[in-house]
Amino acid sequence: MDKTKIKLIAVAGLFVLILASAAVAYRKFQKTTDILKDELTAPSSSSARKNNTAPDFTVFSTEGKEVKLSDFAGKPVIVNFWASWCPPCRAELPDYDNLAKEYGEKIQFMMVNLTDGSAETIEGVTDFVHENGWSFPLFFDTKQSAARNYRINSIPVSVFIKADGTISDYQIGMLTEKKLREEIKLLINEQ
Repeated sequence: MDKTKIKLIAVAGLFVLILASAAVAYRKFQKTTDILKDELTAPSSSSARKNNTAPDFTVFSTEGKEVKLSDFAGKPVIVNFWASWCPPCRAELPDYDNLAKEYGEKIQFMMVNLTDGSAETIEGVTDFVHENGWSFPLFFDTKQSAARNYRINSIPVSVFIKADGTISDYQIGMLTEKKLREEIKLLINEQ
């Protein structure tokens, strides 16, 4: 066998090994995210999770005021965790903006930016949102309180919370407008 064929076989073998490794890593990541979703959406014996209650958190409004999830008690809430550098987040933001305009009277939207002060700054994110003409309710998780309470390890993540304060659904990854509308209808019908 000549050297070219040996190199070609070696490259093909390496390619197969990389694909297999990626598949295993993806399955492991998927299991981890499924476990997190189950933990946040299934009732537990812990008093903080009793009756599937959504964990409270504190974020900051565009005016710099502290806002808690519990401030919206009695109204359904959609919390979306995102960052401006995240392509799937950027792709779903126009849908969130349109739906916030359409359903903002019935549902509280909380577009929670994971503001770390370096990759994401309040000024940079505010400019990004204004440049795109979006008007959804924007909040900044500068102390990572919300991210910790919801165990955010990838974004985007959307949490759908009923008016009674319990979690209806926890979705990891970009959502389509159709899926968002389905979740909204469930929240509105449960009031």
